[in-house]
Amino acid sequence: MRGEIGRFWPGRTRVYEDSGELPTPDYSANNTPLHTKSAGNNLVIQLAPSASHQANAMLSLLKRYSWKQFSIVTSTVAGYREFIQAVSEAAYKFESHNIYRFKILGTVQVNNNASNLGSLLGTEARILLLYSTREEARSILKTAGQMGLTGDKYVWIVTQSVIGSTTESPPEFPVGML
Repeated sequence: MRGEIGRFWPGRTRVYEDSGELPTPDYSANNTPLHTKSAGNNLVIQLAPSASHQANAMLSLLKRYSWKQFSIVTSTVAGYREFIQAVSEAAYKFESHNIYRFKILGTVQVNNNASNLGSLLGTEARILLLYSTREEARSILKTAGQMGLTGDKYVWIVTQSVIGSTTESPPEFPVGML
């Protein structure tokens, strides 16, 4: 197979041989490009919001409602470190531009049974940013509910990977989750 890209961009023609150089589109928001990259294909077009875009959107929402303190909750899904880094960098950017000052109270990396969510009990954390898959979120939020970490005193703000493409939410997702 031989293709030519550049018909729409004069002067920027590049011919691709059958070498597997064509980009792979990725519609998921769970950072599967990280897996694809490790498999040898470095050309991935991510059509879902990046961790950085989601972090900026979350912090803009926090700023809009004057919420300064929050904690980050993640599973070990691919990209969780990048998400934590993106939130930290976005918070620093807000502060360095004298826009707003955030305080990250802590980061909890949830294990298989989500029991380490208990470290949030007794803290000032009422705003929780969650990064995980939808299935992991079900378990995390079910455990959080059992521990009393949901309800009218808590706001859970989740990433696109938790929402997915469906409009129906599982019963484990608390009312008011953003």
